[in-house]
Amino acid sequence: MKKIIFLLFAAFTLSAVEPVLDFDGKNFSGLKKISADGKVSASGLSAVMDGKSAFCLTNKHAGSQTVLVEVMYPEKPSGVLVSRNRQQDGYRGLELNFGRRNGFDVAGDFPAGVISSGTKKDQEQFVFSDVKLAPGGNYVFIARFEPQKTLDIIIADTGKKCVTAYKQIDASNIASISPGAGNGLMLFGGRRSHSKSVVKFAPAGTVFRKITVWNNAVSDVELSRLTGLQVKKAERVEAQPEKKAVVINKTPVTLYVDCNLGSDSNAGTSAKAPLKSIQAAGDKVNPGDAILVSPGVYYETVIFKRPGTQAQPVTVRAAGKPGSVIVTAADETLRSGKAKWECVDEKLQLYRTKFSHSPARMLYSGVDLFPYNTLDDLKEFVVTHIRVGKATEGSRTGVVKLPAARHGFYFDEADKYLYVRLHEAGRYGSRNPADHVISAGAVAAPGSNGHHISAPSHSNIYIDCGKEAHYFLDGIHFETPGAAGLLTYSGRVVVRNSIFKGCRFGAWSKGVTEGVFIENCYYDQAHSYNDANEIIEKYLNTEVAKDFTSFHWTRKRTYKNSRKMVNYETGI
Repeated sequence: MKKIIFLLFAAFTLSAVEPVLDFDGKNFSGLKKISADGKVSASGLSAVMDGKSAFCLTNKHAGSQTVLVEVMYPEKPSGVLVSRNRQQDGYRGLELNFGRRNGFDVAGDFPAGVISSGTKKDQEQFVFSDVKLAPGGNYVFIARFEPQKTLDIIIADTGKKCVTAYKQIDASNIASISPGAGNGLMLFGGRRSHSKSVVKFAPAGTVFRKITVWNNAVSDVELSRLTGLQVKKAERVEAQPEKKAVVINKTPVTLYVDCNLGSDSNAGTSAKAPLKSIQAAGDKVNPGDAILVSPGVYYETVIFKRPGTQAQPVTVRAAGKPGSVIVTAADETLRSGKAKWECVDEKLQLYRTKFSHSPARMLYSGVDLFPYNTLDDLKEFVVTHIRVGKATEGSRTGVVKLPAARHGFYFDEADKYLYVRLHEAGRYGSRNPADHVISAGAVAAPGSNGHHISAPSHSNIYIDCGKEAHYFLDGIHFETPGAAGLLTYSGRVVVRNSIFKGCRFGAWSKGVTEGVFIENCYYDQAHSYNDANEIIEKYLNTEVAKDFTSFHWTRKRTYKNSRKMVNYETGI
């Protein structure tokens, strides 16, 4: 078990006053519990975290403020420690967490965080990758914000009774913390995702031993008295990204990949002995190298972590025509035609097969299938909705059935069956799925609208090479990922001459990235557009059209089940 003491400060003055909260591990006065759905309760409070809720304190103080937290983690620190922050403009503020790539990804065990007066443009973030908190260690973590001056970060090892780091972040552009930061709540052990959601919890078993909050600052002298450590102010040191030595590759090579003829045990430097997977080439690549990929279907999520340089970028290129290299998150058994389809309703041409999950997107021979909420809805080609009479929804209330696409799929979570009905008029060929290439993609990224896009599994190609990757991706066909064809944490990435099919997003950049370019690529929602036109033509001048004065975009509206379907309004 490791014990960590955190003290967070926002300062104008230099002496402590009476705290607005003083929790000693037993007296919960002033504290409440907030759960994942955003509900706040004063009951069931415990100093031991359950990994599904956090403490919260109403706090709209805009000036200087100090927070002291003593906490014990069951293992390496993770999650969010203190947060008056949401990742939306107007609600940004102050947060301490444990990250790796940036100050808000909460995806590591380095001390990290952000400070903002409310908007992204003035947000300062930090990650201290040189500060490693060892399991079983006792630490003091101090953050002190002086408006329009600095954010001081002090880290001490209480076991050794010494300060091991004293850093200063330039905060000259931040005059105060917005009263609306975090919706006016300070959380301990979690972060507001939006007004009805809390995420990034401290792990289950985390023990909060003490939480004290002041509406002013605390001096180094007072900190020394409170912690029993020798806290001394250091010279200002602005946080700088780590500089890596430029690697000159004097012998760049071409790595050959062929999913049909290759083997990952090959060196891959000869077209006659290629590698089998793009990933195997990515694990070998050096600055200036090229990866030449033969046409074929690659059932893999490719993770690139070896960067190129400005002078020697890495190129990943299809050996055939653009789109001939398909990198897919689709189920291989289904896509390769090995699945057995059962016709369960001859009249409706309703088919099913055993499957493991509800796919974020599903294609048949490249045609998008509409995701239905229930099997009955799929049988009728409708979306059942309980309407409450909003002006945009027409006059009729109660249960209504909205006309939807004339082809679609439904996943039965209980019985693990995937049901499909192909176009009822045969617009795209046979109505038997066995006659098509069926691409049932990955599970959608988490979040109420599938917008928490961060993991390799949410993409076809994932790039995390530090600040700059220097990669060219040329001629790739991205297919049915959990969210984005390309997910990059690094800048300096160019995607050209490529195709995105069944992708909510063509490309998604995460964190602070610059220079991500999409050139001469093909992305469309043509079949969704055709579906909408078809429904409008079918119901024009009918009672349905009169009841719904404007056509309801059933791929977007809130009556959908967000775990069955995430919005189609997105693109690159």
